[in-house]
Amino acid sequence: MTTLAFDGKTLASDSQVSCGGMIISLSEQKLYILKDGRCLAGCGTVKGVAIVRKWLDDGQPEPAPKWDEKEGDFEGFICNADGTNPCEIYSGGVFVPVAVPWVGGSGHQFALAAMHLGYTARQAIECAKNLDAFTGGPIQTIRMRKRK
Repeated sequence: MTTLAFDGKTLASDSQVSCGGMIISLSEQKLYILKDGRCLAGCGTVKGVAIVRKWLDDGQPEPAPKWDEKEGDFEGFICNADGTNPCEIYSGGVFVPVAVPWVGGSGHQFALAAMHLGYTARQAIECAKNLDAFTGGPIQTIRMRKRK
């Protein structure tokens, strides 16, 4: 799967894609700056991330996509470019506000423990890479812009 982390200043992810027990890629993009400037982190299936990203970039038209493992599993996080309004995204276009630090994906327990010990989002992903079989590859980050 993946590990995602947000510490209020940086959104971070790994870049590994797996299928079953096989590593498919160590260079998959999982963090995006959307057309409206918001930051998106997605994990699940490549298809699921693409469906949600397109829907968000298209201005969230109705009806919102519903997703599941058959149609493209997705777990995601979105926030404004300055880190405000952090939310998880659920099937059907439901946005749920979350606390910071926030983590998601298969290595979330490891990342959350690291962040509670004072590690940054990037460092939390590094910890998860060492402990979660489905987290790996180079770490990707998006640094939040300062509020005006």
